[in-house]
Amino acid sequence: MSESLDPSVAIKQYHQALIVQFKNQLTIYKDELDEDDTVFTQLLDALCEDINTADGEVPTGQKFISTMVARYPQLTPRLPRDLFWYFGGDCLHYVEDKELENFQALEEAFYALATTTPITEQSYAHLRESFFAATPINK
Repeated sequence: MSESLDPSVAIKQYHQALIVQFKNQLTIYKDELDEDDTVFTQLLDALCEDINTADGEVPTGQKFISTMVARYPQLTPRLPRDLFWYFGGDCLHYVEDKELENFQALEEAFYALATTTPITEQSYAHLRESFFAATPINK
């Protein structure tokens, strides 16, 4: 049996997979993206490398979501809501109160689970699925 992951590592891995999956899906919508928008693509590339990267005091994820909402509102619904929660800060202004409550409850339940159960790479995804009745990102 493999060693249990730190819960924060499992959460990071889940959200890292979401941002990579989102980048891969963007190729379908490349006609809607501004070819000269290097800031947007640089932010996305940086997040795909390390979702917790920061430029100064503002996490890159917050900059990315703010840029996405401002420049590409038509694509914003394609961005998983989980990422708004994960990046926090100004991103939370785009999340409804009920969603915030659900994400908070999920996080609390996950950390509680981690005290009694070994955590694997898929633990967060499975618990999230039960909370939101969503399809796991890795089918």
